[in-house]
Amino acid sequence: MLLPGPEAQQLATYLGYKLHGVKGALATGGLFILPGALVMFGLSWLAAAHGEWPPLQAVFRGLLPVVFALVLHAVYRIGSRTLRTPTAWAMAVGALVGLLLGAPFPLIVVAALGIGAALGRAPGAIEHDPQAPDANVEAVKAGAHARRFVAHTLGFGLIGVAPIIAAIALFGPEPFAEVAALFGKSAFVTFGGAYAVLPYIAESAVEQYRWLTPDAMIHGLALAETTPGPLILVTQYVGFFAGWNAALAGHAGGLAPLGAAAVAAAITT
Repeated sequence: MLLPGPEAQQLATYLGYKLHGVKGALATGGLFILPGALVMFGLSWLAAAHGEWPPLQAVFRGLLPVVFALVLHAVYRIGSRTLRTPTAWAMAVGALVGLLLGAPFPLIVVAALGIGAALGRAPGAIEHDPQAPDANVEAVKAGAHARRFVAHTLGFGLIGVAPIIAAIALFGPEPFAEVAALFGKSAFVTFGGAYAVLPYIAESAVEQYRWLTPDAMIHGLALAETTPGPLILVTQYVGFFAGWNAALAGHAGGLAPLGAAAVAAAITT
């Protein structure tokens, strides 16, 4: 929960790493979202290509009250676990007021991290423990951990960035550079799960980039709530529409709508 990004997938990745190292992490982290991603891709195509079909519109209308109930229940569940002190209530109210006044979501998260760090400092000096491990041995271990951390970070960072660079080089920056920028940035400020970052993503996708309409965004959330996989897969739906509508507008390097949507959805996922 302390790391940015969707915590459920991170936990699955961690368990796979503990069991089978990097191979286990790739298997558990990938398979945790793959079934839902495939289902979401099909539903995104259905919504983009046949969203005006009356029976499908009726399905969407039927899902909306369910989504409202699920979101309301999630807010209550999260709040009952976290809002247990006057300080927590003050921070929650302050965050809500800041968002209503138009403060950027990343700024709210950074401010909360700063306040938490300031309030969490324990007073008093640290006393020396005569039975503590040798400092030189610990320094060597710390150096080895740091080198492995840097190597893993750079390696997996390259794995994540290389396909994006290739897509932009082959098909141009619109909308693929914007998709990568929005969801890359969102990943680093997603503390507390999908519900914490979805308003920020929805505002950016609907009002700033105009990839989809407010109704389409709500329909995507409804589909993500009622399909297998983590709720954060709604971002794939947003990326799909970004590519689909860019191709219809004559961008995306001449790709057909489904091809551009597939590339943008893959970058998002």
